[in-house]
Amino acid sequence: MKTSFIRLPLAIFSMNMAASGFLYARSGFPMAPSSTRWFQQSLYLTSLAARKEPYKDNCEFELQELRAQLNAIKAKGIGSKDLDPFTRAAFANYARQIVAKRPSPIALSSVAAQLPGSSWRLVFSTEAATLGALPKDATVYLHFVDEANMDYSLRFSEKTFGLEAITAHSKWTGDARGVITFVYDKITTNVFGFKNVGVSFFGLLQGRSNCVQTAYFDGNFWIEEAVGPDGEKFVSVYLRDD
Repeated sequence: MKTSFIRLPLAIFSMNMAASGFLYARSGFPMAPSSTRWFQQSLYLTSLAARKEPYKDNCEFELQELRAQLNAIKAKGIGSKDLDPFTRAAFANYARQIVAKRPSPIALSSVAAQLPGSSWRLVFSTEAATLGALPKDATVYLHFVDEANMDYSLRFSEKTFGLEAITAHSKWTGDARGVITFVYDKITTNVFGFKNVGVSFFGLLQGRSNCVQTAYFDGNFWIEEAVGPDGEKFVSVYLRDD
């Protein structure tokens, strides 16, 4: 059964906290400063939104507005869970409209050919697991090393119990539907100033597979639409971050 890739860092982080004697749910990570206020003031204030020009029904407005807003939250280091519900719903609606009405500029069957050598940053997701359990200072990165190897990393802006990053060195493949599947091979961490320290209890995840189900891809903007473990449909958006 296909599962969302975001479950990897959640499983890893939960195991890491258990081994360290901590529960993230009570760790008290700070919210991004003034994130809610900033988005209440900034939503729809880009030049496109201010003009409100009529677009043909190809979702050009939604695409440009979502791109501008997500670049802004990326620059400010604001995560999906820090957004107020109104802003999160607006972003999700933009993404769903793009998927439903705008053809992917790069055919889904060709997505895999575009990935080697590229890096991507998850900047927005409506998946319940992301909003509920991912540490506030964590950012997900995908780096496709070549046609067969990729690194899936969870990086922290602040040291979390001495943890700077968790990386799953993985094997990946893509199919004609735009589904990118990866199998975790070796889990390493950057912890207490030492890089690529293998963590034995992460070995339980070795050989496990997950996937990203592409719905829209233009080489710089990548939208996934899928059904999560809870049975709810979600969208995730990645920006190229080479």
